Amino acid sequence: MLLSFKGQAWYVWGYCTTRRDFRTFRVSRIRNITVTGESFTRRPLESIKEEEPTPVPQNRLTLKLRFRPENLFRVYDDYDEQNITRNPDGTYDVTVTFPEDEWVYGYIMSFGNYVEVLEPPRIRDIIRARMKKALKYYDE
Repeated sequence: MLLSFKGQAWYVWGYCTTRRDFRTFRVSRIRNITVTGESFTRRPLESIKEEEPTPVPQNRLTLKLRFRPENLFRVYDDYDEQNITRNPDGTYDVTVTFPEDEWVYGYIMSFGNYVEVLEPPRIRDIIRARMKKALKYYDE
C-alpha cells in the first residue's frame, strides 16, 4: 500500500479485492471503511518506482472563493471541511492557499460559472480578464 499526495489530493494505492488488481483510490471519496482484522504479507513490487518530490513554489497566495451549491461535490472533493463555510444563501466560501502559477488560474476557471474569486482582488481581475478572452471565441 502506498499513500501519495498529487494535484491537491491524497490517494491510496493498494490491492482491490473486488477487482483483484492494484488500484488507486482518492482518500476524500472514501466514505465507509470496515476494519476486517485481515493481514497480508508484503511482497516486493518491481513496477513501483519512487518519484522525486516536487519542490514547493515560493510564490503562494491565499484565495477566498465562493461556490454555488450546484458544484458542491467538487468543493468537498477538493477541500478540507475546516476550510469550507456554508453561507445563509446556500453558497459556500472556501479559504485556501495555493502556489500562484498558470495551474491555479486554470484550476479556478475549471469551476466555470460555479465559482467567484472574492479575494485577492488582483486574482479576481486576472480571472475576469481570462474569462473575457475565452468568451471572445464564442461571441464571433
